[in-house]
Parts: sequence; C-alpha cells; structure tokens
Amino acid sequence: MALGYLDPADDLAAFEGGWYRSGDQVEVHEGRLTVVGRIKEVVNRNGLKISLSEIDTRVTLDDVVARLLAQGMAKRELPEQLVRWDGPLPRTTSGKIVRSRLVMESPTRDGDLARRLRDH
Repeated sequence: MALGYLDPADDLAAFEGGWYRSGDQVEVHEGRLTVVGRIKEVVNRNGLKISLSEIDTRVTLDDVVARLLAQGMAKRELPEQLVRWDGPLPRTTSGKIVRSRLVMESPTRDGDLARRLRDH
C-alpha cells in the first residue's frame, strides 16, 4: 500500500481516513469485497489519466479462442459461445452469481457462437 505521494497536496484527494481512494466501486458480501465498477470512467496509470471509453474494445469469441490456444488450452476445452453482458451479473443476496439466470438471459444478449453452431 502506498504511504502517500511525493507532493503532499496530492494526498488530500487520494486518501480518506487513512484509506486510499482507488476510484473502484465495490460491494461487500460476507466480508469479501467485489469490484463492480469505477466511480469515474478514468484510470490513472503511471501518472497518466486514461479514459476507459478510449480503450474499450469489442471482444469476439475468435479473440478469446486465439488467446486460450496461445496459452496452451486443449481444443476440447475451448468455449463455444461468448455472451457480452453489459451490466452487473445477476447475484444472490450472498453475492454468488446466479448461473441459471445467465443461461436463461443469454439468448437475448449480444454474443458469438462457434462456427459449427452457427452453421446449423
């Protein structure tokens, strides 16, 4: 954890009550923190402010498959569907993802299917 910035004036906005304000939005479930978003759509990287909208890209199933193959995943383990979920995932009150809702709502979401499934 950082103790502070070289310029103490920068500490005023960055720390509150001894805690570093990262800009992340979190939820607490059973004592565990889950990052669910950002307060501002800006990330500070090496002192540079980067707008997240500038770096957002559309991920495709082909991108994911290529990355997994490059990492050594066996072809039989590759995903055959990618669903783009543009909001928070459905969760139980304890914070667990409700997988049955993901399955039910996936057909209404934007996504990609493996070629063998698209052609049938």
